[in-house]
Amino acid sequence: MSELKANPPHAGTGVPVLAKGADYVEMPITLQAATDQAIVVTGMSLNVTSSQAVPTRGSLIKPEGCGGGVDERLYEVTTPSVPTSVQPRIVGTGAKGVGFPYKVTSGDPEQLTVRLDPVDRDIRFTVTVTWVSDGEINTSTLDNNGRGYRVMGAGNLPQYTEKDLYH
Repeated sequence: MSELKANPPHAGTGVPVLAKGADYVEMPITLQAATDQAIVVTGMSLNVTSSQAVPTRGSLIKPEGCGGGVDERLYEVTTPSVPTSVQPRIVGTGAKGVGFPYKVTSGDPEQLTVRLDPVDRDIRFTVTVTWVSDGEINTSTLDNNGRGYRVMGAGNLPQYTEKDLYH
């Protein structure tokens, strides 16, 4: 049994869409030990499992709103156009700019946010977190219950806000 619990970064069925320009999609990850024993989270990687052209049919619904007020550690990653593994870069200053390692317990979780830079592809990926407990190195793969995560560029697809759909 893993000693690391992590919330699924995207529990819904939608696909985060990255438009060209300065926009990015944020993927929040909460790391928490499954027991009272402290673990040390030493790193993470984003593992691209597939990269395809953006679909030519369909439409996009743009997300609205923002997240809660949890103190977060910011990382940024440019998703490669071919299946590979990449290390997110630290962004921010102060508490937000602190990199690995992090000590985590069941009562003291750590909030990470991975910013996915704009892409012009349809990319599927998982996230692997590396951690240490009792001197042993372990990994946990965040894979959305086996489905992986998906992000894509907008391509030439029509875009709507949720508000547009209900008027």
